[in-house]
Parts: sequence; structure tokens; C-alpha cells
Amino acid sequence: ATKNSILLVDYTNHLLKEGKEMREAVVEAGRVRLRPILMTTLALIAGMLPIAIGLNEASKQRTAMGVAVVGGLISSTLLTLLVVPAAFSYLERYRRWSLSKVRNMVGLEDEHVDEDTPGLPPAIGSDGKPMRGPEVHLGK
Repeated sequence: ATKNSILLVDYTNHLLKEGKEMREAVVEAGRVRLRPILMTTLALIAGMLPIAIGLNEASKQRTAMGVAVVGGLISSTLLTLLVVPAAFSYLERYRRWSLSKVRNMVGLEDEHVDEDTPGLPPAIGSDGKPMRGPEVHLGK
């Protein structure tokens, strides 16, 4: 289920970089990833059903484990399809908002920085070139 969530968020990021709006990207990523998520979940549940039902004497000891696994699969699938996209959109909006606040504090205008960059643009050194690493001045 964790892999499903990661793939869902990764595909949403891919759609955002292509220029889609947040809501459109989240909905399309959920639509595209729905079938693979449901197929893997249903396959795992089908494999655990004999253990969860406890058809013979040997599997009756493992019935509780089978029920717990099936319940966990169902709940994690619901979390992947409902909670992860909602949390992603809130966190992405917060990231963009906080990035704009940092840019305003530093004195950069929003149009000078590409929206796809996760942080601020490279700092400009005293020679006017972008800094590649920490610039250390030992005094003059």
C-alpha cells in the first residue's frame, strides 16, 4: 500500500510538471492509478481469504492473522485513494505558500523563480556568478 501511495504522488508530481492544475492533476492521477491499485489489493485479499476464513483445522489457528491482513489491506487502500491525494494537495499548497513568503522575505519576485524548483534559486556570489557551494571569506 505504501508503494501505491508513492506511485500516486509521483504521478501527480509528473502531471504538475507538465503544467496541469493541482485539482486536475490529483484527479487524473487517481483515475489512472485506480485500476492497478485495486488489482493488486484484490489479488492480495484473494490470496488471504482461505486463511481468513479458516477452511480446515490447520488454518483455524491463523484466522485472526488473515482477518487482520485483509482489514489492513482494505484500510490502506482507502487511505491511498482518499487521504493521500487530499493530504498531498494541502501540503503542496502549503509548500507553495511558504516558498512565496520566503521569496518575499529575501526580496525575490515570484516570476524570477521557476515554480518547479523545490527551493530558492542558487545564491549569487560576490563575483556575480551562481555559488556552487559554501562561500567562505577568511577576512582581508
